[in-house]
Amino acid sequence: MLMVVETGGFLALTFLRHPLAAWAFAGMSLTALAWLIADHRAMGSAAITVTPDHVDLRIGRRSSARVLRSADASSRITCTPERPAGP
Repeated sequence: MLMVVETGGFLALTFLRHPLAAWAFAGMSLTALAWLIADHRAMGSAAITVTPDHVDLRIGRRSSARVLRSADASSRITCTPERPAGP
């Protein structure tokens, strides 16, 4: 939301003096906004696939792991959410 307001304000302030730069900045901002939306949707998709040989774990497009079924008894997988550092 802030990106849309910021882009509109910048476009309004710079359009009279530098129209080409204003439109270029607006285009880059809209492209960045589209990328952020697509990235958010991609990270929201998680999948666990179990096959006879292995287990595939996937979180979005960034993280994936494959655990062999033969290693199930000896392996331990722990997932913890990231927390900001603080007191």
